[in-house]
Amino acid sequence: MEEKEYWAEINEIAANARRGAKDQGMDLYDYLHETIDGHQFVIYTYEARHVLQYSSHEDAIFEELGDQTVESMSGIYTPAAYFAMLADVGDALPDESDEEEGTTDANI
Repeated sequence: MEEKEYWAEINEIAANARRGAKDQGMDLYDYLHETIDGHQFVIYTYEARHVLQYSSHEDAIFEELGDQTVESMSGIYTPAAYFAMLADVGDALPDESDEEEGTTDANI
């Protein structure tokens, strides 16, 4: 994965999040959790390492969970990538008023 691909995916998830949550009858956080938790950038260790390389929030796991005991590097990459992507998408979410006008604040 290239950095450009990562941020394009973050912005796409953010741009579609409110509509996707509404369409599926979910609140926004639950929708983002389901979307990001099963995303290929999170579930595959190789991709998760790139998330941490490109994310603006590579340490988000420690902000969310505090210090963690790690038994393997692959055991840390996936949850760390999840929290990093969640924070990046949160930063990229358009305001509801911007969404109505069709504009977004992107991280690129």
